Amino acid sequence: MSEIIDRKYIALLSPKLDRFKQTGRDSWNFRCPVCGDSKKSQIKARGYLFAKGGRVFYHCHNCQVSLSFNTLLKSMDESLYRDYLLDTFGPPKKQDPKITQDETKVDMNRFFKRELDIPRISELPVDHPAVMFLTKRKIPNKYFSELFYADDFKLFVDEFWPENNKKLLEQEHRIVIPFIDAAGSILGIQGRSLSNDGIRYITIKPNADSAKVFGLNRLDFDKTIYVFEGPFDSLFIDNGLATMDSALYTAPHIINHPNGDYVFVYDNEPRNKEVLKSMRKSIKLNQNIVIWPREVDGFKDANKMVEAGIDVTDIIKYNYFDGLHAELEFEKWRMT
Repeated sequence: MSEIIDRKYIALLSPKLDRFKQTGRDSWNFRCPVCGDSKKSQIKARGYLFAKGGRVFYHCHNCQVSLSFNTLLKSMDESLYRDYLLDTFGPPKKQDPKITQDETKVDMNRFFKRELDIPRISELPVDHPAVMFLTKRKIPNKYFSELFYADDFKLFVDEFWPENNKKLLEQEHRIVIPFIDAAGSILGIQGRSLSNDGIRYITIKPNADSAKVFGLNRLDFDKTIYVFEGPFDSLFIDNGLATMDSALYTAPHIINHPNGDYVFVYDNEPRNKEVLKSMRKSIKLNQNIVIWPREVDGFKDANKMVEAGIDVTDIIKYNYFDGLHAELEFEKWRMT
């Protein structure tokens, strides 16, 4: 049923999609509304909708953003999105007068957790391996209450999301980094290994439509938002946010706040093709991006700089650029 409704709303949304065409029974093509596609060529269209497993998803082969169709619909037409919700779920049910307010809250918490049943880092002894790991990386102590620890990550994940099909190691210790929305609901988590061997980060997100963003619950949208790839990096500057991948330029769309004041802080990796590609995309979108100065050559990210005793706050605030200036500084940086 969901795919049938998706197809209906693809047709209704199509007049807003530049160069829209259906390319097959289960695929549609148009210019990407997220990145704008190519500015040099008005005929390039690299955004695709495709049906899979009874649902429809969106992917752009230019900016690499991937979304569910309903997320794309919401970002482009709120009115049409509300109609979509009515068609999908029907009108909101009236609350049974016999149900108390407390009972309603318990029912909601079945879907949106507000607490994890594992200890916070702040509750562990100072000689605990997880505390020592974060202390060595100079993570500010004030954030220890926002990070958790799972002695058996697989067991924790099975309790957090019983329906998961993840193949995880037994009795593996991990620091747990929660994705919390503005209302305080935990929408997903990331597990960070205490070792640099094997898989360092494992992301668990029960709802594919939820934003994979760390720090959303702490953001002040009236101030400059600093967007990083890594959660730990984002903790070294006020109003930091992490997207957990190098496509930082998609953050305004993901958090549904396109008109905010952003500074995009990419990793200091001039030989990393994905980082270079994403930085070029930010420059094309006229976003403010940090171009790291020569004094931090050799340090791959903000955390490594802080570990070396470098004050990244001042470096970030005095080394971001946009437009032509960003393009010139970027070319110099990538040649270092």
